[in-house]
Amino acid sequence: MTRDLQNKAQEHIDRNEWQPAIDLLEQARQTEPKNPYVLGPLAFCYSRLKQHLKAIELYEQLCQLQPDVARWPYSLGYQYYDQQRYARAIEHFDRALEIDPHYIVVLYRKGYALSTIESKRGQALTTFERCREAYHALPDDEAKDRERKRYADACHQQGKLFLKAGNRRLAEERLREATDLKRDDPDVHYALGKVYLETERFEQAIDSLKRAQRLSEQPQHYILDFLARAYAGAGQLQEAIAVYEQMPPSIRNRPYILRNMGGVYAKLDELDKAERTLQEAVKREHRNHNGHYELGLVYQRQGKWSEAAQEFRTAVALRQKHYNLSFPEAEQALADLLNEHPEAEAAVAPKQAPPLASPSGRPVGRVKKYFEDRGFGFLEVEGGQGDLFFHISQVEGRDSVQVGEYLEYSIGEGKKGPQATNLRALSS
Repeated sequence: MTRDLQNKAQEHIDRNEWQPAIDLLEQARQTEPKNPYVLGPLAFCYSRLKQHLKAIELYEQLCQLQPDVARWPYSLGYQYYDQQRYARAIEHFDRALEIDPHYIVVLYRKGYALSTIESKRGQALTTFERCREAYHALPDDEAKDRERKRYADACHQQGKLFLKAGNRRLAEERLREATDLKRDDPDVHYALGKVYLETERFEQAIDSLKRAQRLSEQPQHYILDFLARAYAGAGQLQEAIAVYEQMPPSIRNRPYILRNMGGVYAKLDELDKAERTLQEAVKREHRNHNGHYELGLVYQRQGKWSEAAQEFRTAVALRQKHYNLSFPEAEQALADLLNEHPEAEAAVAPKQAPPLASPSGRPVGRVKKYFEDRGFGFLEVEGGQGDLFFHISQVEGRDSVQVGEYLEYSIGEGKKGPQATNLRALSS
């Protein structure tokens, strides 16, 4: 009876029909509740349906019934791995490796789980290397053929980690090996393209990134951006712009892509386009210091000294605020600018045309000064109140503002008198 149910269930499993298989195996389980040949396929079916709690319960039972079988703690760990609960997954993978230290798929998955934890990436590299060694130790037979994909995956992930660690030679070595084994995987060609780009082999980068994009099912913003950067590095600026301009707006309007595209326009001396593009990048991601620095360089080339000085100041303050780091390039650019054009020191951004009215009917003020590193500034308002103090914590949905922006506000009482409260940027 049980064997018949198992056989019928296996037919459903072979067709990826998980629920009919579960129904039959649960019947068999009623008769033989401790039969591993029933519990194993049943746990597998629940796992395929991502019913992790039921699968975990069954795999824990299997670990107790057959403590010397490495497959069960591995499969138990996989339930946590599939939920991205990597620390718990690693615990069970280690139990499996105690039983079978050369279990290739476990070594790969443990390596990947470790790679997601920044403090354990060194251990991840070691684990991927153990995976590679276990693969090379296999005889040249069907078993080795079955494990080839895991070996290629281990090379891919190890290559990415070497690239993050700055070891470009080993990154390239591993990724070239991965591309030989996974010729149709866009992510592997993309990672290799990044290595070529970082080592300024732009033509090779272009080839790898074009292949990655061709293999992708749809346009991938990260591949397209690196392809455009490779073209720019090779001096093929029009080709770089063509890549950016052909992107769908949903991709092209990402802040980092706007920053990179603005940089290419600047190299082409199309400064008006560079300005508009970088202004949009800054608007969409005001806290990014690089966007302000690049915009400042464009303003400087346009002879807009005060605007350039303001952007350099903002870039320095943002890098200090968010990363506690100095920004030597922006600091030097600001110093050189003020040395040649000291009048930019006292200048403020030119006024925008004021909005006709606040949608809520509240008063509107213009940001006259803002101190990014201290989080406060002053609004220029009408009605004889002079400049009103405000703090960034009172600006709805913002962690910074720009000089020249208009904010609607209410009047509150501060330690030193009236101040602006409950502010909202009219451009947000």
